[in-house]
Amino acid sequence: MERGYDVDGFQELADAVAAFRHPHRAKPLVIVLELGGPECTSGESEELMRSGIPIIALASELNLRREQLKVITWPNLLHRPFSIAEVADLVDKIIKEL
Repeated sequence: MERGYDVDGFQELADAVAAFRHPHRAKPLVIVLELGGPECTSGESEELMRSGIPIIALASELNLRREQLKVITWPNLLHRPFSIAEVADLVDKIIKEL
C-alpha cells in the first residue's frame, strides 16, 4: 500500500477466508473488503467479522442495498466516492488503535 504496509490481495472473498483459516498464516492487522463483487456473501463476510480483525468495507449505496449485505453492520465503512488516501488514513487510524 502507499504507506509501506505489506498487502495481500485476493480475487475472491472465499480465497481470503480460506487463507485466514490456515494455521501457519499470519493474521492481518486490517482487512480492506470491497463489497461490490457478486462473490461477497453475508456468510463469508460474517466469518471475517467473527475473526476479530478490523474490517474496512468499501461500498456504494447500491452495494449496501443487496439483501445479503443489509444484515451486517460495518463499523468502518467508506462510501463511494473515496480516495486511496482516505482508505490509507483509516488503515493508519485503526492500526494506531490496536
